[in-house]
Amino acid sequence: MSPTISDVAAAAGVSTATVSRALSGSTRVAPATRQKVLAIVAELGYQPSAIARSLRQQTTTVFGVIVTDITNPFYAELVLGAEEAALDLGRSVLLCNAAGDPEREGLYLDVLTEHRVDGLIVASEALSNRYRERLADFPVPVVLVNTKHEDAPIPSVTSDNRRGGRLAAQHLVDQGYPAMAAILGPTYANGRPLRVVGIRDVVSGDRLITEACAGDMEGGKKAMERLSRRISPPFGLVCHNDLTAIGAMAALREIGWSVPDDVGVVGFDDIPISEYLDPPLTTVAQDMYALGAGAVDALIRMSSSEVTEIEDIHEVRLVVRASSVRGESG
Repeated sequence: MSPTISDVAAAAGVSTATVSRALSGSTRVAPATRQKVLAIVAELGYQPSAIARSLRQQTTTVFGVIVTDITNPFYAELVLGAEEAALDLGRSVLLCNAAGDPEREGLYLDVLTEHRVDGLIVASEALSNRYRERLADFPVPVVLVNTKHEDAPIPSVTSDNRRGGRLAAQHLVDQGYPAMAAILGPTYANGRPLRVVGIRDVVSGDRLITEACAGDMEGGKKAMERLSRRISPPFGLVCHNDLTAIGAMAALREIGWSVPDDVGVVGFDDIPISEYLDPPLTTVAQDMYALGAGAVDALIRMSSSEVTEIEDIHEVRLVVRASSVRGESG
């Protein structure tokens, strides 16, 4: 296997960003460090051809986009927003599907560094957690989408997750559900704590029963099966996203509990299939397209000025359908 920029960085004891800067002749790298990096490049036989090409052209007009799972409709719509915003600017996007695989995540960071993209959009909570230091020192502007880090100075474009949690919980309380449960996303999902905070703005203390899951349909189904041993109807259920809610509703059918009479279900995202479920799913709608387009806009602002502190928060809204309105089942 050919050596990667990570191999060079490890051998030199520096970051991949430093390797990239050394190869580009950046004055931000000390002469001794540059000589060390170049010596290791020669020793390992590393071939930074993509960097060389982009240096000659000065720009690639390409933005890298890394997503958690392209099969999730949330990310498909987000990528569409980023792609069309980039096309409007005469640019394009290079899409990388991380699939929650740490090895693949690292590989894509190497690939995008070597191809010298003009900016990087990361819509992968796991990757942004595992590589936060590397992203903070990435050689081109980086924007996180649908996640953010309080302890890393990385610009972000997110939805108002706390308000979303609050809207979902208040709706279920208003529908008269006497108890509340929540199926939460993966522990690495930075949007998750804010949604929980929003739910707890409405439902205090031990009145909220929670289960965590992987954030997909199968995870939602298994989490609901676990919850069914801890809570009895009637109750309201707030789900991490619409896929989780779909899985939870499948479990509820198998258990024999009615939606919405026994359990009122609210999802998050408003993916297209939500309104075609039986019953149609109440959900907190995010504008996924706007998140992707907003990430491109943030990259442009960062590239054209000294702006580095960006935290754009998009509004959310509650879309009420039959899955949470008591008396509307059947």
